[in-house]
Amino acid sequence: MTRQEHLELLNEMEMFYPFFKNSLEREEAWYKVMYKYDFKEVMRNLEIAMANEKYQKEPPTAYYLVQDLIPTDEKVDFNKLVIFCPICKRAINQREEQKHTDKCRSIEYLSKQYEKHFGKVIEKKDLWKMSDEEFDKKYLESIKRIKDKITNEREKAMLGFVLNSPSQEEAKKFISNTNLI
Repeated sequence: MTRQEHLELLNEMEMFYPFFKNSLEREEAWYKVMYKYDFKEVMRNLEIAMANEKYQKEPPTAYYLVQDLIPTDEKVDFNKLVIFCPICKRAINQREEQKHTDKCRSIEYLSKQYEKHFGKVIEKKDLWKMSDEEFDKKYLESIKRIKDKITNEREKAMLGFVLNSPSQEEAKKFISNTNLI
């Protein structure tokens, strides 16, 4: 919480509790308690306290307003956590894990299939450099080419599902006929 936010909180309390008078001493004392907490969370606790019958006539204390809060420097920002992709072993942001893993699996599949069916090695780094739109277009084109080379009917049907999403009935029929469950 910044000093300005802290003053806003004290002004709010002074407005709702007329006998709550802000002073330099109170400002310093309360700031020592509150500076490490999120302003919005403290304000939410103040609103909750003001709705509580106990705090209709007397203001809550600084400690009451922060008693159930976690200091901002102790909070974990899950959007910044880094994990390692199980496929390529790159460090990735946890928020991007699913998107990265999907693309990584697709690149691995294309790489293996191109080598198997066309005797070509695909440069994975070139595929990673592509935008999502470019990659999706290249992926679908490649799946069509691979599907034409495959002789196994089950694999061919699965690639057909990638190219044209099946109905639920078609998917159930395919799964039950191939003993996947």
